[in-house]
Amino acid sequence: MSKINSAKIHKIIIKVVVILIFHIVVGLIVPLLFAIWLYKKERKIVIIIFPLAIVVSLLFNIVGFYMGWWLVHPILKINCVTALAYDLGMYPVLGSFLILAIKKLFGFRFLLILIFSFATTFFEWIAVLLEIVEYGQGWNIFWTFISYFVAYFLVYLYYLCVLNKVVKL
Repeated sequence: MSKINSAKIHKIIIKVVVILIFHIVVGLIVPLLFAIWLYKKERKIVIIIFPLAIVVSLLFNIVGFYMGWWLVHPILKINCVTALAYDLGMYPVLGSFLILAIKKLFGFRFLLILIFSFATTFFEWIAVLLEIVEYGQGWNIFWTFISYFVAYFLVYLYYLCVLNKVVKL
């Protein structure tokens, strides 16, 4: 009996470790490779946007986990740890690329915010379908889009403040 339980526990542990490695690779390592490339091209954007985007992402995720709006599998005792790779990698990289796109195509800034919001929502929708992300408490893909739109808009507003020297660096 204990061998069966031990084998099941072993399989569960391996599954959790594999999923956590997936989160680290997809959410942190791959985006940071793009961040290195972007840093070589547009150093100021990365230096200005990256820290703020991390803070915005952490705040949104902490509130979302606390309110029970979403979970990221595997569910750990402190669930926001599972999403930490994305908070430190993917989301600040996407925010930095948004600002790069806005810098290059300023006339289309609101369209770019919409495109980035839709694209990020689409990838999260895939994560929901794959049962990597789970929604609760009435949260749905529409609210996900709104949260990404607000987050990207906050990053853009900060960028405007820096451009207009409201925030001194």
